Amino acid sequence: MIPLSQRQHEIITATLAVIVIMLVWKLVPQRVEVIPQPEQAVVKKAAPIKKSMAGPAQTAPPQESPPTDSAALRLINEAIQKSELATESEFQELVDDLSKLGEGAVDDLGAALRSAKGVPAKTVLAATLVRMGSSEAVNQLVLSLVNITSPQERSAVLDQLDAVQNSLGLETLTSSLSVVSDPSLRSSLSGVVARLATDDTVQFLTELYREPPSIPEQPQSVLSALGGISNPSAIGALSDLVRDAPELPLQYAAVQSLARIGTPEALDGVLGAAFRVGDTNPDYRQAVLAALQSVSNPQAAGWLAQHSATPGLPEDIVASLSQAMQGLKQQPAN
Repeated sequence: MIPLSQRQHEIITATLAVIVIMLVWKLVPQRVEVIPQPEQAVVKKAAPIKKSMAGPAQTAPPQESPPTDSAALRLINEAIQKSELATESEFQELVDDLSKLGEGAVDDLGAALRSAKGVPAKTVLAATLVRMGSSEAVNQLVLSLVNITSPQERSAVLDQLDAVQNSLGLETLTSSLSVVSDPSLRSSLSGVVARLATDDTVQFLTELYREPPSIPEQPQSVLSALGGISNPSAIGALSDLVRDAPELPLQYAAVQSLARIGTPEALDGVLGAAFRVGDTNPDYRQAVLAALQSVSNPQAAGWLAQHSATPGLPEDIVASLSQAMQGLKQQPAN
């Protein structure tokens, strides 16, 4: 081996140092200085959503409308056709069969009632909805009545409403007084509500009267129904209204209904109103006396005779009771 000079050692050492520096430069990752941007908001990127590897998602098939030849619609259409010539017993069978369709067919029955032509068809569909009696069924009846223009067809449907017995259905019918603006229909519905009214109906009507009206005619429609009640089932609530209601229109409407019902229990409420008002409100007292004079229920005869003979009774009350007795005597015998 040839000995190296001092100069050669220095050159070799320098060369090795350069090689080491180059290797380090290649192997170590370079850092780049990032100059932050002033007042720049940092936005985080959402992680990419991983796609399922199970294959493309299956789209749900679109929901199809019920076929027009479904069993329910076929039965409804058959009943409409048969109603034209049906006897009374056959008519009831049609109503029975349609009623068995249940609540799921209420919308179809309502749509058929609005589109069907003729009194027999309207009658069988209306009778079916009344037989069901639910809130939804009665609502379909009211919606249909609004759209019926024929007086004969409307009368046929209204006649069926007198058979409503379900309490929720009756409440829905009562609610219609706050939305129906047609004068003729509104008057007819008030009459139906009055004939069917119970204690609960009276309370509901009172709430309708006191709430902000949905239509201008609402208060008067309510008073018409309250003043036309003939069902003894409403005596308790009517008597409470006469005694406790701060609104004179409600009191007067209740007095009218109690006099119309005309049973001894109902007349006790009317007489009590006459005593309570005294001379403080002459107009209201005269209204109460007029209600007493109009009593026409034969069941009132004994009550009228007993109270008209009560000593110390005010003369105007005795006169009203006597007039009511005369009216009952003049009624034709059944």
